[in-house]
Amino acid sequence: RGPCWFEQALCQTVSFLSFASMCGGDETPPTQGWSTPKCLRPVPLEAAGDGDLVVEEFPLTYSGYTYPHSRIAYIKGRKQ
Repeated sequence: RGPCWFEQALCQTVSFLSFASMCGGDETPPTQGWSTPKCLRPVPLEAAGDGDLVVEEFPLTYSGYTYPHSRIAYIKGRKQ
């Protein structure tokens, strides 16, 4: 055996376990609708206070093409 036989065996085992964990029955679907947590709901910049999530249009240009639907999200008032 070569020096990396253990690594190859480990990779094969992890790959098999990943596959095996995806097999099986489906879970029961939820009975109530999804509600986005308040902290993840964006607030318009004009109404945002410190700690609010803000999403703004942010034209992004790459190799001469401007992506018109790009956005930037940030927490107002954070310095980093």
